[in-house]
Amino acid sequence: MAINGFSTCNPSVLGIYRVPGTKRSLQVRREIAPLLIGFAAEFHQLVEPIDGKLDDWGYACRKVRFRNTVSFHSAGLAIDLNAVRHPLGTTGTFSNKQASIIRALCRKYGLRWGGDYRGRKDFMHVEVILPRSQAVALAKRIQMNPKAMKATVKAAVKPLQGLRGPFPLHSGAFGIAGRDYSGNENAGSKAAVVQIQRALNYTMHTKLGLDGQYGPQTVTWVRLFQKKYHLPQTGRVDKKTWETMDRRTP
Repeated sequence: MAINGFSTCNPSVLGIYRVPGTKRSLQVRREIAPLLIGFAAEFHQLVEPIDGKLDDWGYACRKVRFRNTVSFHSAGLAIDLNAVRHPLGTTGTFSNKQASIIRALCRKYGLRWGGDYRGRKDFMHVEVILPRSQAVALAKRIQMNPKAMKATVKAAVKPLQGLRGPFPLHSGAFGIAGRDYSGNENAGSKAAVVQIQRALNYTMHTKLGLDGQYGPQTVTWVRLFQKKYHLPQTGRVDKKTWETMDRRTP
């Protein structure tokens, strides 16, 4: 399956790129990286700071959440920025001035903003919508023009394989030595817990609030989920539990 001439779920075409001016890196398709990383850099400068939480996402081999259509994320053509501030389905999280700047940047980089969707809004999200030949040509022009993009986009680290879902792909995505997100209220855990709660709502038909807090109700539903899918009933979301959730969540 392809999107506008771009293959989907193909990790070999990806790179991880540092957003100039920030400490955040995003995994996107190499041939159009200047479009998404250039947008992210100017978003950080002109709209609002990319806040350093682990809620900025790129590639994910999946369908659109709660819909039976392939996500632009699966082709490495989309990014989400400051997701905790701008949750899926909410509106009004940007001022009119900020929204105008976002739209101007989208025109510049050949993108579509989720805030302009006709249906459910997705203010955190932008995606490359040009056909492949046009998108690649625009990316080359931007990369060669220092006025359009001050910092040349360079790979920060090698792409990682095997991790799916909305979490950012970095060496500590699921922690080391058995660490996980449950009960770990660090700077990046809230966004992860929101995704866990969303997955539980879909797979277990519950109505957990998407508050990003790993409280008693969330722990209970995680245990029920683990029981249903024959996993150790720890109430903790380790890598195996998340991968099982993600496979069953559109």
